[in-house]
Amino acid sequence: MKILIIIFLFSISINSYSSESCINNLIKDKNKYQKIDYAGFTVNIFNSFKILYVKKPWRNKQKGIYYILTRETENICDNVTHVKLPVEKVISFSTTHIPALSYMNEEKKIVGVIGGKYIFNQKVQGLIHQHDPFH
Repeated sequence: MKILIIIFLFSISINSYSSESCINNLIKDKNKYQKIDYAGFTVNIFNSFKILYVKKPWRNKQKGIYYILTRETENICDNVTHVKLPVEKVISFSTTHIPALSYMNEEKKIVGVIGGKYIFNQKVQGLIHQHDPFH
């Protein structure tokens, strides 16, 4: 059991290193992309994809997380989560995200939400009553 845990931790550290080295290789040449810094995240915009870096994804998480946003299905970096654009389904882990989705008229893309009984948006409440997986 201890050996299995050690192997698992070792593989996680290798995956983390290889994903960061792939991202670092992509962003090495600053002439190939446009960088936009926001308060909690950074977006590097390339011709055919974007790299989203969430600086502090949740409390007590020391390292940020990279995502590759693309319209293609190609794998740009192994061990980095790829998100195919446009996003077709959303699960909200916080009811505080609902107003932003509503503002963008994207309520129909919500397929799940935590704490659905605390949502006061009429459109989203209707969707909650239509679909049981919201709870």
